[in-house]
Amino acid sequence: MDFERPTVIERLETPYGELQLQKRGPHFEVISNGTFLMASYNGESERHLVRAAFKKAHHPAHVLIGGLGVGYSLEEALIHEDVASVTVVEREEAIIRWNAEHFLSLTNNAVRHPKTRIVHDDISQWMRSTEATYDVICLDTDNGPDWLIHDDNRYIYAEAGLKRWRELLTPDGCVAFWSANASRDFEKLLASFFQEVKVVQVPDPTKRGEPDVVYLGSRRGRPLHFGRSNEKNFPREA
Repeated sequence: MDFERPTVIERLETPYGELQLQKRGPHFEVISNGTFLMASYNGESERHLVRAAFKKAHHPAHVLIGGLGVGYSLEEALIHEDVASVTVVEREEAIIRWNAEHFLSLTNNAVRHPKTRIVHDDISQWMRSTEATYDVICLDTDNGPDWLIHDDNRYIYAEAGLKRWRELLTPDGCVAFWSANASRDFEKLLASFFQEVKVVQVPDPTKRGEPDVVYLGSRRGRPLHFGRSNEKNFPREA
């Protein structure tokens, strides 16, 4: 990664605070209320979130993604030939616009794909009223259950939210939560709503911090357990 001083492309006030798009060398970075939110360095963490969920879902035809980001999760979902539709819920209009204006070449025009549906809404509100169900649900809407940038995202990881995710999932589907750190309490809570729970670590090859984590919940599977996944660890983006 290039650590040269970033160039601010746009800074604006949104209903959720200040949002800033900047470019550091060839890379884009998004800053939310002064906190690093996302970047375009390589997207491996976002892609593995989707890959892990697809491994567990039996028929991944209809996909829901919470949080558009740079669009890497969306692009990864569209690669799979079984996918019929991908709905992405993103509350920041600027993130949607930046994907169309700046990120298209990074994600093979994913936001313009005919199978893509972009919903401009807060997923913590939208999920309570939608009548659709999904085979795969991938959530990358915050830093995780124990490290929230926006407190109103707490519902996504709470008991009521997990109950709602289960209702929105098809019987053979899988829901995946990305988190910047491990949360044993969230793992136990997830296991009270889903028959099978897996935890996949996304280690930092630099060894500078705690590895990212993907939590997987399936409505059907082996008996409920709290053990770590035996799947191969995923590399974290540089």
